Parts: sequence; structure tokens; C-alpha cells
Amino acid sequence: MSKETKAPPKGGAGDTQPKNEAGQRRSAGSKKSDNPILISTLEKIRAAIATAAKAHRKGLRDNLVALADVATSLLNDQEAWLTFVSVNWANNRRPKIGEQKDAFRWVLKYAFGPKKSGMKKASFYFNALGPLVEVGVIGKALKQKMKTDSLKGLQRQHSKGSTLPEASNTDQVPDHKPAVAAATKIQSVTTLEKKKPPASGLRDVYEKPRTKQKPHSGPFSLQLELVMDDKNNLLSAQYPCRVTLKGKIDGIGAEARMILEKVNFKKTK
Repeated sequence: MSKETKAPPKGGAGDTQPKNEAGQRRSAGSKKSDNPILISTLEKIRAAIATAAKAHRKGLRDNLVALADVATSLLNDQEAWLTFVSVNWANNRRPKIGEQKDAFRWVLKYAFGPKKSGMKKASFYFNALGPLVEVGVIGKALKQKMKTDSLKGLQRQHSKGSTLPEASNTDQVPDHKPAVAAATKIQSVTTLEKKKPPASGLRDVYEKPRTKQKPHSGPFSLQLELVMDDKNNLLSAQYPCRVTLKGKIDGIGAEARMILEKVNFKKTK
């Protein structure tokens, strides 16, 4: 009698095929999870994000140093401060003439405003850098402090009342104050719209055209130049107030210039 050879049962040791297609897909998926191309792509994306964040921090430091330089110039330039006061502050309160000593705070508000979120950033940056700028730490010294201590670190230090460093000889606040003359000249350039006198650095100073020439229908620029021996009555006046101007004006057009010889203030009731 011949012996019959029996086939091995399915699923036994001789069966090398997966039980079903799902098993094949799982097997293929486990191999792709270690695909080096995907890992390389993720590494490149992570490096790009880190590079962008580093560039953002560097740009922010550069801008804050530049704003500190602008504030330093405004501290020492009365004419520039009056012009800064008269710019458009949207819905936010404009600085007062007597707040020139807080120039850095107002420069930050203008640069990061006018939205509420921007004002919060301005407040944070002032808390971090204001005490340093106040003692003359500007330029490269200010940038180095931001790099070594970070803005958050500086903000925490100053909120705790830490001792501030002395300004270096190379980064002290430059003295740009002009020599005191017998006459003090104050200028304010403000864009005026017809029948709408805006608030300016000289507090609602407005001169209506009274010449017989053809009136200028669009906006015009009026430059006021005040020459007086004592400016205290201008800076210490109680606002709001009525202002009476006496001087000479050449005419009203797209641009005009008025030389003020006398300014009288009268407090409004």
C-alpha cells in the first residue's frame, strides 16, 4: 500500500502568509513609521521655526534700542517734543507738554499702539527697559542687557526694585540741549482741516483765513512760530483755555506761516 502525504493544516508551521489583508497593512505601516524622509522633514521644520524665532527676537531688540534713541532725542529737543505731542494719537490720550521727561513711555505707546494689546506690550517693555534708559543705558549697552538678562528677566528685576547699573562712558545719554538764548522759539506744525480745529501741541491754536484771496478748499498746514522772552506762561497755563494770538501771517494756502508776537491765555469757564 502506498502512503498518502497529508498537506499541513492552515495556520501551521508551514503557513508563512499573513492571516488576512489587515495584517499586511499593519506590517507595512510599521515599516513606514521609521521612514527617514519624514524625520528629516520634521527636523528641517523645527530648525526653520527656531531660526525665525531668533530673528524675531533680534529684530525686536534692534527696534527697542532705536525707540530708546528717539526718546533720548525728544528729551533734549523741545520743538521735536511739541511736534510729537501734536501727531494723531487715534483714540488714546496724547501726552501733555509737561510730560517730556516720560518720553520713552510715550514713544513705546505710539510705536505699539493704538490697540489695547499693543498698549500692554508697551507697558511690559517700559517696565523692563524704562529704568535702564532713565539712567542712560542705551545703544549697545541696552542691547547687551536684553541679550544676557532677557526682557522677562529685566521686567522681574525692576518690579522687585533691583539696583540699576551705572551707565557706561560710551553709552551715556548725549547732551543735545541748545544754548539758552534770550528768546525761546517754539514751533508746532499741525495739519488743519476746514472748520475743524484739532488739538495740537499748543492746545487748540487755530487761525481762520481772513484774506480776500480765493479760499483754499482742502486741508492746509499752518506753522506757528512763537518768539517770547519767557515761556513759563505757555507751559504753566491751565488747560483748557482760550488763546488770543497777535502776530503776522503772510496768507493761507496749502501751506502758511504765522509769526506770533504775543499770546494771551484766558481760562474757560
